[in-house]
Amino acid sequence: MKTRQRFLFFAIVLSLGFAVQSQAQNFTLEQVMSSPFPSELTVSKRGDKLAWAFDAEGKRNLWIAEAPAFAARQLTHYNNDDGGELTGVVFSSDGNTIAYARGGEQGKNQAGEYPNPTSDPAGAKQQVFALDTRTGRVTTIGEGNMPMFNATGTEVIYLRDGKLWATPATG
Repeated sequence: MKTRQRFLFFAIVLSLGFAVQSQAQNFTLEQVMSSPFPSELTVSKRGDKLAWAFDAEGKRNLWIAEAPAFAARQLTHYNNDDGGELTGVVFSSDGNTIAYARGGEQGKNQAGEYPNPTSDPAGAKQQVFALDTRTGRVTTIGEGNMPMFNATGTEVIYLRDGKLWATPATG
């Protein structure tokens, strides 16, 4: 009888193993790679606004949630999976403007080029932008990365070719 019980026990364990393995394969590689994820979470100085970069199927956009409800809404509308990372997300002192960089996060390679994951013949850029949180208006500041605001929030300071540049936050 013991042999029969062992056989039954191993048969149950083996069938459970196959069931678990078949359950684990109910998703595709495409589903895994397109799984959305947030990054670059930042908070305004007053704590009444949150902003973050959100990657959904390779399309990276900025989102915001504002007090009191903190309902999320999309601010930018980059509709292509072009590999353009959104980094350096920062609020101005009044919380009405967000500065960020878009493009290759690593900077230029030895040939002086930015990463170009889509092999765009026009090349790739790394640029700094200012975004009005009330209207959604995006202003191109210039080529560079690592944006920050001056103390009054009227100028965006950023890094370009190893040097600091400053320009009005309105472009």
